[in-house]
Amino acid sequence: MSRPTKRHVWVDSDTGLEKACADIADAGLFGLDIEFMRVNTYFPDAALYQLATADEVFLVDVLAVTEFDPLKRLLASNSITKVVHAGGEDMEVMRTHLGLQPRNLFDTQLAAAVAGYGWSLGYAPLVKETLAIDLAKDARRSDWLARPLSPKQINYAVQDVVHLLQLHALLVSRLRECGRHGWFAEEISRWFERDGTSPDTYYLKIGGARGMQPRQLAVLRALCAWREREAMRRNRPRQWLVRDSHLLRFARAERLDLERVSRELPRDVAKRFGDGLLEAFETGRCAESVPAPLDKNLSAADRAVVKEILAQLDAVAKDLKVPLELLGRRRELEKCVNEWRAGHPPSEYVAGWRRPYLEPLLVRWLGDRPPITKTGAD
Repeated sequence: MSRPTKRHVWVDSDTGLEKACADIADAGLFGLDIEFMRVNTYFPDAALYQLATADEVFLVDVLAVTEFDPLKRLLASNSITKVVHAGGEDMEVMRTHLGLQPRNLFDTQLAAAVAGYGWSLGYAPLVKETLAIDLAKDARRSDWLARPLSPKQINYAVQDVVHLLQLHALLVSRLRECGRHGWFAEEISRWFERDGTSPDTYYLKIGGARGMQPRQLAVLRALCAWREREAMRRNRPRQWLVRDSHLLRFARAERLDLERVSRELPRDVAKRFGDGLLEAFETGRCAESVPAPLDKNLSAADRAVVKEILAQLDAVAKDLKVPLELLGRRRELEKCVNEWRAGHPPSEYVAGWRRPYLEPLLVRWLGDRPPITKTGAD
């Protein structure tokens, strides 16, 4: 098991980053975390990369380094393992800042779930449970774009990666002991191949969409897609432009004009975005039907089926000593039921390691999968 790193190196030059990346490449394994800020922007602003080997932690100052190619090569390498914890946001930062998707990732939060430690465990609780070490979190919400960083911030940044290699060694051993390394490999490939949310699908995240008619959903999709693209262009939080609640009200309207927009929105917001909202509204009105949220596509009987399957999976999860959320989540099961009813081939969610646990329940409650319906000429 790796010894905790104690020494940290501040990297604030291109030559310093090149040397650090060469040292890390020789190790073949490193811990990775990123401090970033997203207060008044749509995209996260990278502030500090923390890269930990068995002997050192390199703190890479994003505000001082100008050439990141050595880091890009390191992250893109399939032969070097990057150990992260709950790395979804870090992946978003790297896609935005470096324009790449890192390869060969090991996520300790996901590995802990597969190994039976619990679902969505934070880094500090996992370190506490597995290594009996208490971590201070008092600098988490500080300004990471300020310079110089305080000693408290630097200590926090070091501690955020210093135990990742220990966790990696412990969890790899635990996964092998319980025969679930294949489960983890399958899950990690699914988790990190996702490339964020498309502007055209953001409307599915809005809770109020579940009660809408098809025409209203088409308008809501167009309004949300317009807002996403406008927020990206301006690099401002989406809710700073137009709130979800306003988009829902506009999508339910029979008609929309500047008078109503001006009545519903603050004057400066209506003036700035009124024309865009009207154009998006008309685009949605003219669009074909769009996919509804999954639970809206399910009949009351099938929603009851999902509930029963979840209850039975909960008993299986307890026997396996894994979190229920790993074995089956409501949204994924709703998708499985829709696919099953349509006669589609098993999705990755059913066809992989979950198949022995999930498929018998689907057969029990839904019957054998029907043949795939053919459309068009043979």
